[in-house]
Amino acid sequence: RAQVWRYDPAGNDWMLVHRSALMERDGQASSKDVGYRGMVVFQGTSDPEPALYIAGTSATGLHLYRSSDGERFEEVGPPGFGDPRMPSCRSMLSWRGRLYVTPAGATGKTPNETDVPLIIASEDPASGVWEPVCEPAFGDDTNKAIAEIEVFDDHLYAATLNPTRSTNPTAAPIAARRSSSAECGVWSAELAPPPTRCHSAFRTPHSAFRIPMG
Repeated sequence: RAQVWRYDPAGNDWMLVHRSALMERDGQASSKDVGYRGMVVFQGTSDPEPALYIAGTSATGLHLYRSSDGERFEEVGPPGFGDPRMPSCRSMLSWRGRLYVTPAGATGKTPNETDVPLIIASEDPASGVWEPVCEPAFGDDTNKAIAEIEVFDDHLYAATLNPTRSTNPTAAPIAARRSSSAECGVWSAELAPPPTRCHSAFRTPHSAFRIPMG
């Protein structure tokens, strides 16, 4: 059963604050969530105060939870954001009053690939209303997922998972893009490609940082 632990630096100790509920599946009790992949502090339009949002990976669709005190978590919105093809996510972040999520996971594919290679966003996650902020796979079917998103210099950067562009399956290169719009309706063309052995990269005209594969 997936868990969330909280660390107290003053006391140098850890506390279990959340454990996945159980659900019946195929006649047996199983964990509702098998892991938690995203965790962000965000205040939606219907939230009275900032809350901790976490995304739970589940075969029944990603479950989004909200907590105002870091100890009690409630599920908000429908599983998978209303789409059963979204069992998990790769990235989740807050930017300019919206919560952004990149779906991951699909039946018969690697855990990081998805049938829904999108970035979706919501001003009010508790309402269950989400919308895409880019075209699927940025219009390139060889992009199997939006691997990472990050904010730098007031731009939202996105890096795609694209294994077909490499002869080395352990070092699939990415294709990065950026947007300066809060609505993210307009994205740049692909930025200059990173070095071959690079898992994720985010670039601006003036700087770059990379996460090497090792």
